Amino acid sequence: MNTYSTSNLNLMAYVRRHGLKYIESTTEYSHGRTKVIAIFEDPDNLGSSLELKWQNSKDKEFQDWRIFFRNEIDKTLKENSHAR
Repeated sequence: MNTYSTSNLNLMAYVRRHGLKYIESTTEYSHGRTKVIAIFEDPDNLGSSLELKWQNSKDKEFQDWRIFFRNEIDKTLKENSHAR
């Protein structure tokens, strides 16, 4: 059975939405931290091409901006909590 795996949460949702069937999750220790890896059935070897499409998609751009603004919110809240 061919599989595709990723530790990127947004990409997990994208490949699932585009038809890859979720099998299971596992963990991997890398660079001093534990990552969760999702594994999908990929009988037609579409995972890599879906990843490339996601990298170039508006979904990816949206997620990047969402992360940026989440970080800005967290930073602002942290700065303001010290000002009290």
